[in-house]
Amino acid sequence: MSHQIPPQNFLNYRNWRYLWLNGAAVLGALLAYFLLEPVGGHHGSSWYGYSTGVIATIGIAILMWYGVRKRSYSAYRTTLQGWLAVHIWLGTALLLLVPLHSGFSFGANVHTLAYLIMVVVSRSGFVGASGYLSLPVEIRAHRGQGAMRALIERVDAIDAELQRVTTDVSPALASMIAEFDSPRPSSAWAYVVNAPPRAIDRRIAAERIATLNEQDRERAGALIAILDRKRDTLRAIWHDARVLAWLRLWLFLHLPMALALMLAVIVHIVTVLYFV
Repeated sequence: MSHQIPPQNFLNYRNWRYLWLNGAAVLGALLAYFLLEPVGGHHGSSWYGYSTGVIATIGIAILMWYGVRKRSYSAYRTTLQGWLAVHIWLGTALLLLVPLHSGFSFGANVHTLAYLIMVVVSRSGFVGASGYLSLPVEIRAHRGQGAMRALIERVDAIDAELQRVTTDVSPALASMIAEFDSPRPSSAWAYVVNAPPRAIDRRIAAERIATLNEQDRERAGALIAILDRKRDTLRAIWHDARVLAWLRLWLFLHLPMALALMLAVIVHIVTVLYFV
C-alpha cells in the first residue's frame, strides 16, 4: 500500500527543517541551563543570561524582518513559505528561550511585560498562520478553485440569464421571481454582518407554483432552479467574504502587538544597560 505524501506547507517546510533546527537550539539552551551554573546563579545579568538575551533579541529582529520580506519582490534565495516557517518555529522557540534568559524570574516590570507581549504576538501569529493554512482550503473546496471575482462574475451571468428568460413573463410569475430572488448586498461589510441566503424551500416553492396558471407553471420550475443556483453562489461569496474579513481583522490586531513588542524590547534593553 502506498502512502500519500502530505503537501508541503509553512509548518512542514523542507521536512520540518525549521522545527528541528529551533528544537535543537532550545534543547542546547536547556542543557546549558541545567549543566552550567553561572556565578550568582541564573539571572538576566549573568553570562548565560546575556548570551541567551542576545540570541533572543536577534530572533525577535528576524521575526520582525518577515514583515519586510513578504513585501519584497527582489529576494530570490529564500521563499516566502520558508520565511514563514522560520517565523512560526522561531517565535515558538523564543517562548522558552526568553524565560531561560531571565532564569525564570518574572515580576511587575517592563521585562515581564515584554515577555507577555511576545507570548501574545507568538500565539496570535500561530493562530493567524493556521487560518491562512486551513481557511483558504475551505474556500477552494466549495468553488472549484475559482476566485472571488469568478464567483461575482457567475452571479452576473445568472442575473443576465434571468433577465433574458423573464422578459415576457406574466405579473404572477414575475411576483414569484421577486419573492424567491436574493438581492446582492450593497457593500462588502453587509456580507459580514448579514445572514447569507438559504436554499429555496422546495415545499414553499411548490405551493407557490401551484397558484400559477398552467403555462406559468411550466416555466416556474426552471426559474426556481436558476434562482437556487444564484443563492448557492451568493452563499459561497458570503463565506469567502467572512473568511477574508476574519484574516484582515487578525492582521490588524497582530501587527500593532508586534510593534508593541519591538518597543518593549528596546525599553528592556535600555533599562538593563543604563539603569541596572
